[in-house]
Amino acid sequence: MKQKKKNKSLSYSGKQGKSRSANKKNEEKTPREPFSAFEKLLLVMFGISLLVAAASFFTDLQIITYITIANYLILGIIIMIRPTIILQILRKRTENYNDDYKKKELYLSIALRVVGLFFLGIAYLLLYNLGLVPNVLPF
Repeated sequence: MKQKKKNKSLSYSGKQGKSRSANKKNEEKTPREPFSAFEKLLLVMFGISLLVAAASFFTDLQIITYITIANYLILGIIIMIRPTIILQILRKRTENYNDDYKKKELYLSIALRVVGLFFLGIAYLLLYNLGLVPNVLPF
């Protein structure tokens, strides 16, 4: 009788082992889609910012400030002029884009343009604090 119990337990554990390996095969990673042009731009801007931040430790220049302002200007202009670039990323990353966001695409593009304007405002304020642009709103 003990042998029967052992055989049952062995066969039962064998079935579990097979099902676990079968589950691992089903859970394989899906291939990643290549980065879009905007994502590549963001990665390049981040890499340049890291290099400049490391270089600013060894020099007396405020180059990190200028790179930050340039990043805000670039992002603000791109997002304000072409919000469809970010919507393409949303389409690529969302499985049910057509159902959820197709009707709201106009509102999303308007909101992205406002964000672009906000980035341009931040860049202007940073440039104004450095004394590189004139005061547009005299008080």
